[in-house]
Amino acid sequence: MSSRKIRFKKGIFQKLFWFLSIIFIICVIVIFIIKYLSAASKFNDDKKIYEYVIANNNVSKVDDFYYFKGEEANNYLKYGNLLFRIVKIYKDGSMDIITDKSINSLYNKNDDIFKYVNDIFYKNLDHEYLNTSPYCEDVIDDVKNITCDKINFSSYVKLLSLTDFVNSMDSDKTYFNDMILGTKNKDGNWVISDGKIAKGTADMFNDIYPVVTLNGFVKYESGDGTSENPFIVSSSSKIGSYVKIMDDTYIVNEVNGGNLKLTLVGNRILVRKMYKDSFIDDL
Repeated sequence: MSSRKIRFKKGIFQKLFWFLSIIFIICVIVIFIIKYLSAASKFNDDKKIYEYVIANNNVSKVDDFYYFKGEEANNYLKYGNLLFRIVKIYKDGSMDIITDKSINSLYNKNDDIFKYVNDIFYKNLDHEYLNTSPYCEDVIDDVKNITCDKINFSSYVKLLSLTDFVNSMDSDKTYFNDMILGTKNKDGNWVISDGKIAKGTADMFNDIYPVVTLNGFVKYESGDGTSENPFIVSSSSKIGSYVKIMDDTYIVNEVNGGNLKLTLVGNRILVRKMYKDSFIDDL
């Protein structure tokens, strides 16, 4: 039986070669894109939050610090259940952050306030990312002559300083609310009232906005600093979360074992309730 030779049409090998070449090139491009995206993702994972903030936000350098200025600063940061605002960034990348809402109201007595924020408030925070938070202890009686000769490095929580408030101003506007400041005068602490600096006295009742310092190793996770999409720092703390009991809304001021100490939202009187954590749900 005679064998038959199979003949391919002229040019079929050339067409097959070009087809396989195109497929190969497409595969190479896809692999390159995947590797590029993977590398970019790893870069973001390793990027420190202070680097991202400085590179992508409108911050101003004052001396050795970076500040957010003005009324519309996109400096929101979520740490645990609390929303903060980034106040300033140090040379080592650590950042001072202040609570966006008042966590309590107290009389204008510096020692009592510092004891409260460093004992009760700090105890209920996640400490993993926190540095000690240096603050000036100088007594200032003239806002045109602000000094900082005596610095305390031992506390983890402080109040906003007069200097940091001044450096937040842009065209006489700031993102800070009315609050008591950490800077003393001879009669009490300075306060912010209606966006202006005023001298406080010991009989004044003021909102408390604690300031803590995040260390420079905190990684950027997500967010762009807006109130709707704040920067995120992981924490499991319950302090600052809101709970609903009957028709009332409370904020968690303290966690003691399985008990939550609550303050009625909108109630400036220091009357609190204690409930078992297991009996209520977060909002």
